Amino acid sequence: MKRFIWIGLVFGAIGIGQAAHAADERTVTLEGVTVSAAKQNSQFLPDVQQGKIYAGKKATVTRPDRLPPIANNTHRQTFYQSPGLLVSELPNGGHANFNYRGIGDPHEAQDILILKDGVPISFERFGYATAYYLPPTESVERVELIRGGGALLYGPQPGPVLNYVTDGPPTGTPLTAGTQQEFGSYGTYNTYNAVGGSSGAWGVLADYYHTHSNGQRANEGYDVNGGNFRTVLDKTDDSRWILTVDAHRGEHHEPGRLTLAQFNTNRDQTLRPHDRLEIERYAANLVNERQWSKNTASTVMFYGTSMDRFSLRRTSNTSTQNNLDRRENASGGVEGRVQHHYSAWGDDHLLTLGGTAYYADAPRTQDRSRAGTYPSEQGTAIFEYDYRTAYGALFGENKFNFGKLSIIPGFRLDILSARIKELFNTGKTSPLHNINELYVTPLVGLGAQYDLTGQTQLYGNVSQGYKPPQFDDLAPTGNNTLPADTLEEGKTWSYEAGIRGTPTPWAQFDASAFLTNYDNYFGTVTVGANTQRRNVGRSVYHGVDFSGEINATALLESLMRPQSEPSWADRVGVLSLFGNVVSLSAEFEEGPLNGREPAYAPDLSAKTGLIYRWRDRAKLALIGTFVGDHFWADNNAAGTTGTTGIPAYAIWDVTGEFNVWKNQAGIFFGINNFTDENYFSRVRSDGVEPALRRNYYGGFRVRY
Repeated sequence: MKRFIWIGLVFGAIGIGQAAHAADERTVTLEGVTVSAAKQNSQFLPDVQQGKIYAGKKATVTRPDRLPPIANNTHRQTFYQSPGLLVSELPNGGHANFNYRGIGDPHEAQDILILKDGVPISFERFGYATAYYLPPTESVERVELIRGGGALLYGPQPGPVLNYVTDGPPTGTPLTAGTQQEFGSYGTYNTYNAVGGSSGAWGVLADYYHTHSNGQRANEGYDVNGGNFRTVLDKTDDSRWILTVDAHRGEHHEPGRLTLAQFNTNRDQTLRPHDRLEIERYAANLVNERQWSKNTASTVMFYGTSMDRFSLRRTSNTSTQNNLDRRENASGGVEGRVQHHYSAWGDDHLLTLGGTAYYADAPRTQDRSRAGTYPSEQGTAIFEYDYRTAYGALFGENKFNFGKLSIIPGFRLDILSARIKELFNTGKTSPLHNINELYVTPLVGLGAQYDLTGQTQLYGNVSQGYKPPQFDDLAPTGNNTLPADTLEEGKTWSYEAGIRGTPTPWAQFDASAFLTNYDNYFGTVTVGANTQRRNVGRSVYHGVDFSGEINATALLESLMRPQSEPSWADRVGVLSLFGNVVSLSAEFEEGPLNGREPAYAPDLSAKTGLIYRWRDRAKLALIGTFVGDHFWADNNAAGTTGTTGIPAYAIWDVTGEFNVWKNQAGIFFGINNFTDENYFSRVRSDGVEPALRRNYYGGFRVRY
């Protein structure tokens, strides 16, 4: 019942009043569902969009639909134009694992703020910021990666903001529908189906997706079902309402991680034949956009989410007992933004202001089965926690324009209250936790941008970010653990300067140098016979970042085609070459880890490839992902895994698509890990997670 409480509040917010319309100047192509105007292929965000200022910030746009269909949310393909974003691969798709430029363990992407259409989609964005849900790639129009000042726009995390922007209702047609059917290795079957249309002021889009696989290893399969519904009402020329409802359920099986010796002997063995993770999520958000006048617009968003996470996991590889762990979350929030253009000092400027409030109730319980009953779901209660979060923030930025120069100061004030009450814990002899923490965190930032000729810009940014302690940091569940009563927020200062642009019609690039100081890093220390989470030092990350793309067809045309000849693109197609690389140096400079390298911080990571498109008839892509060797633990030790690090690996993916009938029916195929690299990119304290070997898929799409 609780899962519907916050959704009901969202629907109830319809009567709160008028709010916002922020003009969005982009045009949209709804891949697989409908087509309106052509999308721009720029990898840069506009200076201002829907009450948010991106000028002076490093921000990258990646458009999945430029590629043939991406199977199984293959993240290394989804982020082919997102430099520095490291994917720690998990074959069963139970959760997403990302980090950025070496900041934080990628486990469940806990150091990156992940949004869908501007709404946080982590389990509980402060106390348990884990990525158990991502929208299906087929529904994603673009992915925005916002560095540096992203914390000023959206709130905490020391890493960047990753925003999935999904398709809206099709325009200009009363009805359109599409289906995609995919079959692949390991018994994989995926389907994505969408129907939508518009009439007058109304627009509707609904989709359903299903994903199934038996897995490469026994008990590594998964089964996912979900759907989304969105409706848009243009109430007047100056006002718009957008309602979105999501439902998602997944069951993901876990075969157990291996030591390095076990991986080398038989990487396909299964140590845990019954472990599994189940995720259930329901969410809704209501957005009202309004253009109040020529110079003033606003956006107000109400959102609510209910999630349930359940895991059944053997207590060890040889145990005959299992832990039954359940986390629930009912949360909701409201956010408003206003942008106002004004004139002063002989130029036009832009002010943006906003505020947000959020509340979450996220209890956790754990039971344990009796010895000899694994994998029974009947158990004895071990502990119960009452977790609650209340949060509010005020924020603003101003874009001062002085000819070609823009200066963008910004601020944010976050107030976060975390309550943790340990109701009982049969596995503890130490006192039960009863914690109430209040964090008041001011953040500031300053961006600058100078427009050069040829659509090229110089930019720079210095901004603060932070990471609040999560529930498990403040109150670990194990015996002999002390409450983290001295734990302060982790804080970052990020500095970046670069140049980006489209100097010619056939090339675009973005090159920058960066530095991040991360103070108050979290760690575990021994206090007598107990342990406690504390701030243990400082880490520093610096390097260079480059991304670029060349339209080879347009380049050759500019050199060889007489002006009287028609464009070659129609006759021979468009061949694009893209690449991005990050060179990183990371090190702890204070505390007990002084002199060691942070985990998941490879010195070099790169992506490159080719994309070929001929009219609307064919797409072919070759994508390479290269990651240098790196440590998996901050202490650079092997522990019980048998390996101190993750060896370097190089993965090539080949995909293709051919439309066979009036762009309304087509076939597609793919070979992932084409060279059959034997590798792993994810290690936890209990072992190595083997990544998928070479695998195949193919299917068809039909749209009307």
